[in-house]
Amino acid sequence: MKCLVGILSFVWSPGAGVTRADKPPYNKDIAPTLWQNCTGCHRPGEVGPFSMLTYKDAVKRASFLEEVTASRKMPT
Repeated sequence: MKCLVGILSFVWSPGAGVTRADKPPYNKDIAPTLWQNCTGCHRPGEVGPFSMLTYKDAVKRASFLEEVTASRKMPT
């Protein structure tokens, strides 16, 4: 899960004076981490219960992903 915790909390946390310009680009900084660590299972036809292939897939579960990565455990 690498640095996903920091990336997710920075990108999706509201407030804290962070502007959109300060946030890392999804395609450059977040997508590669998701693809390397998550999409092997989290894609259609695999064991993960939901897909994380796209920004839309990941952003709708942002709070959950932040919680899971912070705990460093996969839910069962």
